[in-house]
Amino acid sequence: MATPTLDQFLTEINRITLSKDSAQLSQYLVIEPPYAPSYTTIINELRATYPKGGDSDAALEKKIVKAVKVIDGGDDVEVASWSAFSRFMVLYFGFLRDVDVGNLLETFGLLSEVLQKANSALQNQTHGTTILDTVISYSRMFARLAMGLDKKPELIAHLATTTSSSSDDSGPRETLPERAANIIRYAFVACLNDRSGSSPTGIGPNGTPQGKRKGTYVLANLCLKILFACRKTRGAAQIFENIFVLSPPLSAYPKAQRYIAKGDLVGFRRHLDIGSEHYAWFSGYRLDLQLRNRCEVFVWRSICRKTFVLYGDPGNPEARKAPTFDLKDVLAIFRWQETIYATSPGASQPDNYIDPDFVGVVDEPIGEDALDLPDMNNIHSKMTALIHQGLLGGYISFSREKFAIQGAKLKGALAAGFPNAWKTVEARADDEVPGWKLETTGPAFGGGVVRLSGARPVGLS
Repeated sequence: MATPTLDQFLTEINRITLSKDSAQLSQYLVIEPPYAPSYTTIINELRATYPKGGDSDAALEKKIVKAVKVIDGGDDVEVASWSAFSRFMVLYFGFLRDVDVGNLLETFGLLSEVLQKANSALQNQTHGTTILDTVISYSRMFARLAMGLDKKPELIAHLATTTSSSSDDSGPRETLPERAANIIRYAFVACLNDRSGSSPTGIGPNGTPQGKRKGTYVLANLCLKILFACRKTRGAAQIFENIFVLSPPLSAYPKAQRYIAKGDLVGFRRHLDIGSEHYAWFSGYRLDLQLRNRCEVFVWRSICRKTFVLYGDPGNPEARKAPTFDLKDVLAIFRWQETIYATSPGASQPDNYIDPDFVGVVDEPIGEDALDLPDMNNIHSKMTALIHQGLLGGYISFSREKFAIQGAKLKGALAAGFPNAWKTVEARADDEVPGWKLETTGPAFGGGVVRLSGARPVGLS
């Protein structure tokens, strides 16, 4: 049976892959319903000519290989083949043909297979960048679907039963969100390890990431969103470590991809400084002092949290070993940030002004020696304040200079050690304000004595 719409679609895919237009390929390889009329026509042609089962997939792959020239490469040795793309396209068309959007679990399984094949196509050193936007688009849908299913245990209860009966007791079973995060992680690693750009740093002349490294933070954030949702902090810590070692600088990426809480003490203070471009707005609404004096403590909390995520010991609750992080690391971060804050933007050394009349009179300390940098006592004080305010859950081991998180076995290390800041503040709030007399809600004169000695008859003046 003739498939004119499918043939035209493959002709366009051939043109796009030869031009290596990643954005346009993503626009063509639509996977999320509702579908446009042209895609509905393609689905009908697939069901009629290449139905599910039998040798249909093999015949469909031959058609794809014949139409898309980049799959087999060319006579030129510089044009490498891209065989993984044909297998991906077969599963893509199979998804369109077989998906039942009313069956979320089946949709998850089909999309899982499609995304894994897309990851394989992404690995290609020559053509992988072409499918990057498609992988990111599919990963977003896959993450939403996985977390949505995780909130509906009645739909996945039989998976837990099947997994438990078919596996041994060697370790905890992989949950559905974890499976999704691991599949997306393959794409993240492929982007992180990409060396296809002209620069060894992965940053192009215009200051933006090159090649597949463009997708590093988008895919990392999707993985982190899933892992934090299911409280798998060890996997999240591994992603942070990989980014720290291999990724280009965060500043090279769009601001929308930099939303991970950093504990940026320097940025917080400079944003609220009197010389800041935003200070007039804060001052106009009388917010400057409240934010500067009351909110820096939340930045301290973020520094501690980021220290644990990057360098902390996740512990072993089953062996009664609490998660910990080293206060020496926290001290190093605070000292470094205080030094940066004392250095004017663009300068390489902290500002240490000396009056000309006193130059040479006394050997003035310079650089870090002239700064009043925090020591371990300051860190103890800050940590104790955070614990007292309920913003940290745990205790300080002064002998080992570590902070230990309590309650990780029940809540998870991040949830137990770093409670939600707003809920903590709200729980400590008191409705009673000194000097404010609230209106009583009881009946008038309730329990009081009414004196009628001076009362007059009604109607008399």
